[in-house]
Amino acid sequence: MGAPCAHPQCCDWGVQIMQEFITRAKQKVEQAELYRISARETPVRFENNRLLSIDSAEQIVYALRIIKDGKLGFATSSSADLDQLLTMAMATARFGREWDVELPGAAPTRELEIYHQATVDVPLDQMVNSGQELIDVLRDVHPEILAGIDLSKTVLNVELANSNGFNHKYTKNLYAMSGYAELMEGKNLLAVYSGFATGKLANQAEKLKQYLEANIRAGRKNVAVASDHYPVIFTPWALPDILRPLLASADGKAVEKGFSPWKGKLGQQLFAPEISLYDDATLAWGPESRPFDDEGVPTARNSIIERGKVNSFLLDLATAKALGMQPTGNGFRGRASDLPSPGTSNIILESSDTTGLEAMIKATRRGVIIHELMGAWAGNPYSGQVSGNIALGYLIENGEIVGRLKDSMVSINCFQAFKNQIDAVSTEKEWTENYLLPHVKFTDVSISAKK
Repeated sequence: MGAPCAHPQCCDWGVQIMQEFITRAKQKVEQAELYRISARETPVRFENNRLLSIDSAEQIVYALRIIKDGKLGFATSSSADLDQLLTMAMATARFGREWDVELPGAAPTRELEIYHQATVDVPLDQMVNSGQELIDVLRDVHPEILAGIDLSKTVLNVELANSNGFNHKYTKNLYAMSGYAELMEGKNLLAVYSGFATGKLANQAEKLKQYLEANIRAGRKNVAVASDHYPVIFTPWALPDILRPLLASADGKAVEKGFSPWKGKLGQQLFAPEISLYDDATLAWGPESRPFDDEGVPTARNSIIERGKVNSFLLDLATAKALGMQPTGNGFRGRASDLPSPGTSNIILESSDTTGLEAMIKATRRGVIIHELMGAWAGNPYSGQVSGNIALGYLIENGEIVGRLKDSMVSINCFQAFKNQIDAVSTEKEWTENYLLPHVKFTDVSISAKK
């Protein structure tokens, strides 16, 4: 039996019910795994500078994975009728793929800092006031700004039990806030977006306000740039697009299928020795932190790249079995109703050699700083090539930001960039979604601009 939930006021189910069902299911199938998630969410939404809605909703999903006659069956439901769920899963197993993977057995789980009562107790009035305050600040910059703000606080209860004796649950919370501001002046459209998600609310809302306000002020002046190669600073808000090929290459499924260029290259020095990349689901208050993955494998701080060497892949049970390796606790469900597959938790980029952001900008005689890309997700990630429109970026001249770039694109091969084009990495880091990243300055990056 799993450890008692530290927050029983949030839980309305239990390990005993899970175990009783698994015992019944085991009489009909070789293996069974029951996943239950309940989410209580309170969203507040502003649109076009006005409060649009306040809501409160709870959703519960049950997902059952079974192995019968060596084949995989899977079914999901919002109903607590588990016997019907078992019947559905057994029906799908007749057409399921073969499965010879052993589910995890009983094991202790770690206590993590993933539930913060004060953040859960943030009053609704405070959420509304926080959104309205942000809109007021942006409209003080310019009265014609149209802003949209989304806030939400969520409490998740996750329970997982299987026929090999694993039976644990955890409770975590998440507070999220994002802001979007749009200003049309003549034919010039300026759009700025940012947001955060955290388990522990501190000063993130103030930092979001400062970011949006600063970029609305700075973005109203446009400057021209000639197509050429420049030193380019990718901020933490743009860097996830540049990291995407690295994470795609570390995906266990891509390695298993042979798509990944990293297959057979564990331990090889493919990148600059000062760079390390981690997937860490144990980070306190991280938006994707949790004690075990959606298959019951303990989570950990996994080093994907360690000092420039490919160190590990992101593996769920199936890909670990196929590759003859150990699972890394990265078997996640994109949605509650999905089967687990290799995925990321909190992504952290680190460098052993850092400098301050201000010094990084001051040292740039003529270059570009990019906050946001558009369309950079398209294309083949395994080539390493990333190209996209610069949705929000600025020209730097003689160490000063002089104006916003329009109608321009960036193109960079991230494999080459992280190998031999790193000029500087900032000491400062920022959270954006599930990424904790520094600012990274690369040399010789292609910028193309409309004439």
